[in-house]
Amino acid sequence: MILVTGATGFLATHLIANILEKNKTTKIRALYRCEKKKAYSLKFIKEHYNISDKQLKEYLEWFIGDILDIHLLDIAFQGIKQVYHCAALVSFDPKDHERLRKVNIEGSCNIVNLCLAQKENIKLCHVSSIAALGSKNKNNKISETSSWNPQEQHSVYAISKYGSELEVWRGIQEGLSAVIVNPGIILGEGFKHSPSGRLIKKCSSGIPFYTTGTTGYIYVKDAVNIMIQLQNSNINNENFILTENNYNYKEVFSTLSRDFNKPEPKFSLKNWQIMAIWILGQLGQKLLGIKPIIYRSSIRSSFDISLYQNKKLKEAFPELKLSSLQEMSKYISQTYKNPCS
Repeated sequence: MILVTGATGFLATHLIANILEKNKTTKIRALYRCEKKKAYSLKFIKEHYNISDKQLKEYLEWFIGDILDIHLLDIAFQGIKQVYHCAALVSFDPKDHERLRKVNIEGSCNIVNLCLAQKENIKLCHVSSIAALGSKNKNNKISETSSWNPQEQHSVYAISKYGSELEVWRGIQEGLSAVIVNPGIILGEGFKHSPSGRLIKKCSSGIPFYTTGTTGYIYVKDAVNIMIQLQNSNINNENFILTENNYNYKEVFSTLSRDFNKPEPKFSLKNWQIMAIWILGQLGQKLLGIKPIIYRSSIRSSFDISLYQNKKLKEAFPELKLSSLQEMSKYISQTYKNPCS
């Protein structure tokens, strides 16, 4: 049986559906916390994947629990042979530092320890992020071997994901079989309230502005396909950057806007303009208690040119075909639907 944590999230829902669609008799235990999100995930799977109600009932076992609850986790691990650890808190608010540390680092520590505690060897696929990777190399690109520099300015989210990776590497030193994936920005259908979902929603409504930053992207179905291949391969104790290519924000916004029949963004936001929005947000928080819409780390990433290298992934899977930005955009616009609120 396979255990998937964070099962009602964007990536995990696509992962569960992909596994069930490819192997009709694979049993999955899906760890979740919210009934409303569970209902949406099921609805999404039924609408977007060729999986019967009978198969969902027989081979998908929902298990309510929290990765911080050791007792419940211990029960969830019974009979498990593979784990996909997708659960994580995403926040760039410095005030969420403790929550991020608890969920992303302590939660991952619990998963690693329980994998090690089982009598049968369990293989773990840990979902990290490109945010947890190190600095640019001499070719101005970031790879799996790039060194993390603690002196650099990192978001609280990046620090927590780096810490969660360290827990997995610690487990590997203690005998754990594991692979770590570092996805770029994941684009895909559904889940408008996910970080990339909000980006897609803005483009579907028309977005006039863009910033000059660049980062790596991957299509959600490509990401889960790679995760499954890694879990079922002989590859162990390695990490892989999951990106198809690097694109600047204008390219991404323009491509998505065109496929949604909306005008392409025309106005380039300057750093000082976003800083002004940040200052207003800080004032609003202090005077009115309104949560800011942007944080300093988000401003840096909006203008930062971060180029990610996927050479290691392509060498591991030479025949792997990844969807281009144009293909991702077409898939998304053709199947775009209003999610459950």
